[in-house]
Amino acid sequence: MNDKYETKEFLAKEIFNKASEASRNAKAIQLTIVVSCVVAFMALYNSLQNNWFQSRIKIHETQLKYLPYITSNSLPINLSDKELIFFQKAKQYYLDHNYSPTTLNESYMLLQKNSIENIILIKMPFIGTVFDINDLSVITGIGFTIMLFVAFYSLILKRNSLIIVHNYLKKFEGETLEKKTFYSLFKSNQTMTIVPDDLANIQFIRIIPLSFYFFPLAICILILVNDFRTYENGFKLSTESTIISFIVGTIAIMSVLYITIKCVGILHKIDLIWENVQKEYNNI
Repeated sequence: MNDKYETKEFLAKEIFNKASEASRNAKAIQLTIVVSCVVAFMALYNSLQNNWFQSRIKIHETQLKYLPYITSNSLPINLSDKELIFFQKAKQYYLDHNYSPTTLNESYMLLQKNSIENIILIKMPFIGTVFDINDLSVITGIGFTIMLFVAFYSLILKRNSLIIVHNYLKKFEGETLEKKTFYSLFKSNQTMTIVPDDLANIQFIRIIPLSFYFFPLAICILILVNDFRTYENGFKLSTESTIISFIVGTIAIMSVLYITIKCVGILHKIDLIWENVQKEYNNI
């Protein structure tokens, strides 16, 4: 066997590199989950009836409906107080933007086109596949389940690498300065992990990395709740697809919840390992 494989320096370097690589992989997966949650949340938000985009469409529809009254500077009759207030807002919006009947209609058509292309039809990042907004619960449920499973596997690798580092530090026979330097370098390469120290004793700071793993569960619940709120619209389009969406969404929440609990369990074990490593470091 080559002599370099028997040296302490090579062994320490290999342990350091493998453990750092496991930490980086876990970080990459965690960031992917967070970005996916943001994309899914924005898709859900844009589909709601009271967001900015839908408000623009609503005010354009009001302007088109009462366009003769707006252009003639008169008031429509038989409007409730609420409808009259909104009419005044629509009229002022029309005047502020210097619309004409032609430009108003063009603007409304553009909004409708964007609504179909960017809200009703969702383009998946990187893949380019398009799916209907009503399938959001199905897509996010399956996607988050796969991503959390990969995250769980990466956390297991990270935990195992930390155990190797801990065992190495306990058996380290070098000088105290070398041992402390090895620990400090390894700690600085940890990503998305709050290593125990004076700052990390503040509990809420140590909870921050853990909370990221609950984002997919929260998004799935929000999507399913919105599906139940708008189930009548779904039944008008397709009863079968709506029922399938409810079933898959419910199963997705249960699977995401289960894997999230498993991930949190591994994270707790990682924290315990770091506490043991910290004790080992303090006893140097």
